[in-house]
Amino acid sequence: AHLGKISESIDTGVVYNSDICEKRVEKIFDSVIDMQKSVNANKCLVVIGNDFFNSESDSQTTGGTPQKNDLGYKSMYKRGLDLYTRALLLLREFFNDVDVLLCAGNHARSMEFFLYTALECYFKNDSKVHFKDDYKDTQVYLFGTNSLYINHGDANQKRLIGSIPAEFYKEYGSTTHRYLFLGHFHKLEQFNTENGITTIRVPAVCEDDLWHYQNRFGVGNEPAHVLMVFDSESGLCSSNYVYFDDRLNRKIDDDIIEPPFCNIPDAESALLNFI
Repeated sequence: AHLGKISESIDTGVVYNSDICEKRVEKIFDSVIDMQKSVNANKCLVVIGNDFFNSESDSQTTGGTPQKNDLGYKSMYKRGLDLYTRALLLLREFFNDVDVLLCAGNHARSMEFFLYTALECYFKNDSKVHFKDDYKDTQVYLFGTNSLYINHGDANQKRLIGSIPAEFYKEYGSTTHRYLFLGHFHKLEQFNTENGITTIRVPAVCEDDLWHYQNRFGVGNEPAHVLMVFDSESGLCSSNYVYFDDRLNRKIDDDIIEPPFCNIPDAESALLNFI
């Protein structure tokens, strides 16, 4: 999502800022609930990170590349924490279990670690929302005969695929459907199965900023989010795409943008109800 990133129509032909980012994230979680009403899944897996924030607290990526943001780091962090708190409170009402993993991206590894651990504390005694005490850059999630491997996607892909059976030999050896999910390049790709693993690179929620536009990275890629449904025995059974209709030369206007998160109570009220 790159919360905090700013793009102006005069520079790139599109508008993106923290307000648009928040509404897109809210739409994604509302879409999850709409899907769940027909799918009736038992579990929901939420992966936090993957450049959810646009930068660290010094307005640079973790590697030191300067970023232009429309929020200071405190406001950016609090906004992201509020978004995810409300989202997890919503999800717990519609799923028997909500499992949460960390997969930090190269833009804000520290900020996303702080976000994950703050949420972990908030839901520490929750009976439905579960966090994994594993903070490595590559994660694995088991579901029936499926093993899902998750990495931001900035690592060497060939070495990453080759190393998974070695690092996760128990999970790899005990499953028949294996998937590796990557991000980073802001585009949708599916690769041929290699080493028994099907690799899927997922698109991004955000628009290009000026630097990406000038360097022609991602120009023309349509922002989207993918919601995937897995069967415990037969693997990936559907991919559902969330697109955004707030694109192309948009001006932010209360008359244009619908009220966000219509199904989600504010965090304080939801907490009181939960208690």
